[in-house]
Amino acid sequence: MVLIYPVGVPASFLLTLSQHRSKLDPPGVPEAKVLEMRDFEMSETPGASVLVDKDEQKCATKELFVKEPITAFARPYRPQYWYFEAYIMLRRILLTSGSLCFDDLSSMIVFVLMVSIVTLVFEDQAKPHTNKFLSAFCYCMSWQVLLCILMLLLLDAKMTSKEGAMVISAALLITNIGLVAIVLKDTKTKEKRSQRELKLQKFPSSALSQLREDDETRA
Repeated sequence: MVLIYPVGVPASFLLTLSQHRSKLDPPGVPEAKVLEMRDFEMSETPGASVLVDKDEQKCATKELFVKEPITAFARPYRPQYWYFEAYIMLRRILLTSGSLCFDDLSSMIVFVLMVSIVTLVFEDQAKPHTNKFLSAFCYCMSWQVLLCILMLLLLDAKMTSKEGAMVISAALLITNIGLVAIVLKDTKTKEKRSQRELKLQKFPSSALSQLREDDETRA
């Protein structure tokens, strides 16, 4: 059973997805171009799936997602992170079933902390999702896992009284809310800035006048 589910499912999923690696992450093609090729809509009609064409260059990508449904798991991620869904499976298995492989509590805690910290840093640096707000949300959730482990460590070490545990819980809640607000605010600011820069690159004169009008309105 261990070979079938915890090991077999992620491994077979990764192996199947890797067969389409050259199409999911075409060598020599810029990331923006690959994401543009993925930008198509699929509408359901009775008995059939209809693709809404936007660009003829996207036909090969559309055909891939239709003929090979498993490739849809790679669509929410940036091209070089086509394997990220398999990575998420592995991370969850390590944090749940993997922690049960240890006989003593100390070894289990060290293992879970190591996995949590390494995956947190990796996801923060990679930012694999094409949706920046989804990346920010997942980053916050990784912090939730780590903060929860740290709180359980404090409680298990009996470093606090019953009242102290309540204070720690309240502090953790406030920290979580503040963390989510800061990350989402920062992501929103960066997204607006990137949209401005993109607009300036495409329409320098009209975008510049629009930006001036916006600045005057704020003033």
